[in-house]
Amino acid sequence: MFVTVRYGDDQEQLFNPNSRNNLFLLNVKNRCQCQSEDVIDVSDERGNLKNLSNFPKEYAKEYLKDRERLVLVRRDYDKSSYSTQNNLSRQGIFKPLLQSLAGNQEFIDKLNSQIDESSLSELSTKSQRPSTFDVDEFRAVRSRSRSSMTSSKKPLPKRGSRTSGLRKSATNS
Repeated sequence: MFVTVRYGDDQEQLFNPNSRNNLFLLNVKNRCQCQSEDVIDVSDERGNLKNLSNFPKEYAKEYLKDRERLVLVRRDYDKSSYSTQNNLSRQGIFKPLLQSLAGNQEFIDKLNSQIDESSLSELSTKSQRPSTFDVDEFRAVRSRSRSSMTSSKKPLPKRGSRTSGLRKSATNS
C-alpha cells in the first residue's frame, strides 16, 4: 500500500501509510522539505482535509486509501487578526503547499470550512471507536474473576506426589 503526496512545484513523493499518523507526518515533513516548526497535514485533491494530526497514535492507513493522491497542506496562524472570539485564527488557516493550488480560493475555502467541523467530528469519531485498553474495566473484570476462582478452587496436589508417580512408572517398565 502506498500514497502519493504532491507539494511544491508539482513535485511528488511516495509514502507508506502503514505507520502511526505522527510518524507518517514527520516523514512527509522531512522528505518534502518542510520547516521543523511547520504544522502539516494532508488533504485529497478536492480539498477534503484528512486531519491525521488530530489522531497521532492511530495508523494512517485507516484514513487513507491505497494509491490515493494527496496534497500537502500547512497550518498558518495569522497573528495580526488573532482574537479569542475568532475561532479560525486560533486554529489557524490551512494553505496548500502545492503551488498550482496556492491561488485556488475554492480549494482553500473547502480546506478551512472543515476546521470547525473537524473539532466536532473528532469528538464523535473518538466516541465511535472502541478503546484499545481500559485499565479500570480490566481491573474490575480481573477482581471478579479472581473472586469467583477462589470460591470454586480445588486444592492443588503437592508437588512431590506428582513426580513420585512418574518415577514409579518409569522404574516399573
